[in-house]
Amino acid sequence: MAVRRRPSRIGHQAIPRGPYVAVQLAPDALVQAAWHAQPETRTTPLVVAGDKSVMRAVSPDAVGVRPGQTLAQARLVCSDLLVVPPDTVAARLLYDDLLRTLSTVSPVVEETDPAQGLAILDARGCAALWGCREDVWTGDALARGVCATLTAHGIGVRAGCGPSPLVARLVCAQAQPGAVIALVPAEAETCIRRLALDDPALGLTTPVVSALQDVGVRVVANFLRLSYAAVVERCGPEAGTLHRQLAGLDIRPLRRWTAPLALVLHRTVDDCASALVVDAILSEMCADLQARLATAGQAVATITLRMTLDGDRQQIQQSRHWPALHTLVPLRQAALALRARCSIDAAVTAIEIRATDVQSPAARQEGLWTAASDRKRERLTGILTAYARTTGTPLQKRWRRDALTLDGWICEDASIS
Repeated sequence: MAVRRRPSRIGHQAIPRGPYVAVQLAPDALVQAAWHAQPETRTTPLVVAGDKSVMRAVSPDAVGVRPGQTLAQARLVCSDLLVVPPDTVAARLLYDDLLRTLSTVSPVVEETDPAQGLAILDARGCAALWGCREDVWTGDALARGVCATLTAHGIGVRAGCGPSPLVARLVCAQAQPGAVIALVPAEAETCIRRLALDDPALGLTTPVVSALQDVGVRVVANFLRLSYAAVVERCGPEAGTLHRQLAGLDIRPLRRWTAPLALVLHRTVDDCASALVVDAILSEMCADLQARLATAGQAVATITLRMTLDGDRQQIQQSRHWPALHTLVPLRQAALALRARCSIDAAVTAIEIRATDVQSPAARQEGLWTAASDRKRERLTGILTAYARTTGTPLQKRWRRDALTLDGWICEDASIS
């Protein structure tokens, strides 16, 4: 006979019975985006360097290198580093794939931290779907199922299960890539109490940790013995909020993520290495996209092109447009411009166009700088130039700053060369 679990009491109030599951991209999404672009680098010490050669993400093989170090500091530790630029578009698409996968197993998914690739879902009421009883349900079966699904699609994650969102996030931070840690309330209480305050998962700043360590407070158990007022007075409101969350006094509900409307067109290609053939396929896909937009009376402002090349390599490009696109000519030009930014150095096996930021058409579009528009612009420019050279009085005016006028502006003739 199973014994019904009691709710945990990390602080003075009972934590609401979960479970919650936290899932995080591991390694970092920027590293996985580089792996998808160059699969041969999976076994190479790889770092993603941002502005001023500062490490933004580090692969597991780059032993001793930490995010935040400069390139010079990193090479002192690991001399054979492979440095790649950050691909934020591909990293965001990986996070979107994570959210969409989680939304298929739970109706409540929170977009917790896109920068860290972290999302939390509410697993309450899902026990029967995974063959478990509600009184002994910890969410571990659900977490393992999600990890297996994402791993099959080439996305590495780790997961943690706990009785509250905060506990699930802290447990997830302790898991290795590909692993799942599930704690019942009693185990979660012991684990959290032993956690050091300088653990990055808690999110306390260095000055706050130093101030607490000066008075002998080094672990969560000692931190919870302090009163809320004392913590706020000494360390500020952010530390006070963490104190209430650890004590079970501030359990906020998850902010439900809703998948944005997107139009996705996918085409499988039989090992095509010709750019002309790829362009023809893109034109056909844009015609299909335009037909769907015309049927719904909608337009799209963001176009994302994902091409899969031989060897599971991916080329991802994205562009934003205003006004939003809804006719064939601008859609085709946008897709072909994205294709031109890709490097087709191997056979293409799949093409995907994802149209997001769906909205109502804001204007009538006949094309982006069509031949007729170019002719009208050239003819008008010629008329204005000839008039200015003949009469010496240009028809064009411009406004510029002038401190001597009453309103600070003056209108003058614009020179035409």
